[in-house]
Amino acid sequence: MLFKAVFLFLTQLGLSSQKYIPTSDSSGEEEAESQTQPFASEPALCSHFPPRLAARVYLYSFVTGQQSVLLEHWLRHYNRLGIDLRRRAHIRLHTATKGSGPELEELEKSRLVLNRIAGADTFVESEAWSSELKSNLATLYLKSLPFDAMLIYADLDEFFEYRCDQLEAVLNSRTPVAIRGSMQDRVAADFRLRSVQPIVPMAEQFPQRCRILRLCLVARSSKYTLMPARDFNGTEVRFQNAHNFDCKSRNKPSNKGGNCANLTILQGPSFPHYHFTRYAQHFSETKAATYMNNSKAESKGQKKYKANKYSRETSMVYRADSETGLVQINEWCRPTCNASLSFFGMPAKEVHRLLTQSSPAFLIFRPKT
Repeated sequence: MLFKAVFLFLTQLGLSSQKYIPTSDSSGEEEAESQTQPFASEPALCSHFPPRLAARVYLYSFVTGQQSVLLEHWLRHYNRLGIDLRRRAHIRLHTATKGSGPELEELEKSRLVLNRIAGADTFVESEAWSSELKSNLATLYLKSLPFDAMLIYADLDEFFEYRCDQLEAVLNSRTPVAIRGSMQDRVAADFRLRSVQPIVPMAEQFPQRCRILRLCLVARSSKYTLMPARDFNGTEVRFQNAHNFDCKSRNKPSNKGGNCANLTILQGPSFPHYHFTRYAQHFSETKAATYMNNSKAESKGQKKYKANKYSRETSMVYRADSETGLVQINEWCRPTCNASLSFFGMPAKEVHRLLTQSSPAFLIFRPKT
C-alpha cells in the first residue's frame, strides 16, 4: 500500500522512473496525443529558480543579430528567472549580413543590447552558422561547466517556463534530472506576422496559443528546457541537435538519452515559442537558402531535410494579405489556435492530412478554460 501511494505521488509529480526517450531529428514521429492536450490544466509555474538551484544553472544560445528587440525581451526573461547573465551565460551572436544599411544597424543594436544587459564578456561573434555547428559548440560549452551544473539551451524565440514542484525535485534529487517541455506557438491576435515591440510584454503582443509547428508542419515541437552537464557516473552529456542529447559511451552507440546513467526525465510545462513574428518568413527563407547553397553546413541527409523543412514552412504557413500585403498565417493552420485540439492519439502526420482537407467534421475542439 505504501509503495502504491509513493508511486502515485511520483507519477503526479512527473518523476516516474520510466524514461521518456526523445525522437529522432528528422522523423517528426512524436506521439500526437502528448502534443495535443489542453494548455490550461498545467500546475503553477515558478517566477524564478530557487536560489540554490539558480547558482548551478547556466544559459547557452546561438542567436541572430537581426532581432534586437526580441533579444532584449529574451534576456530579461531569463534574468527574471534568476539566471546570472554576467557570470553564467554564453551567447554566440550570428553576425552574417548582406551588407545592407538596415541589417548592419540592427546588428549593432543587438551588440548594444547584449553589452547593456548581459555584459561584453558574455557573448562572442560568429559569421558561420549551422545547426550542427550550434550543437557542437553547445557540447563544448557544457563540457566546460562544473560537475553539478545544469544548462538551459534556448533559442532566441524560446521562453522556457518551469513548474515549482519540478524545480524542487531537480534541486533535491540525488540522481540527475532533466526537464522536457513542448512548444506553444504564440501568434498575434489577427494572425499577422507583426514586429516585436519594446516594453509591451510578449504575451500581450502575441496572445494566441497554437500548435502550428506540430500539427501543420509535423515538425519537432518539444525540447529539453533544463538538463544536467553529466550523468550519474560522471559521463559528459553531448548534444545530437538542439532538441536531443545523449551521453558518450565506450561500449555502445548513441541512443538519444538512453545511455545516460540514472537520468530521470520530467515532462515539464509547455512554453511560449515566439517564432511567428514579422521576421519569421525572412528567417525561413534565409535558412532554406543556407542549407541549399552551403555544402559544408551539414551532412548531406540533414542538409536536404532541413532545406525542405524551411521551404515547406515558407510555402505552407504564410500568405500575403490581398488587401494590405502584410504576411499572415494561412487559414488552414488557424484551427490549431483559439482552442486546444484533441485527436485521440492519432499520429501527427494524419492530423496534418486532415487539417489540409479543411473538414470541420474531423476536428474535436476543447475550449480553453
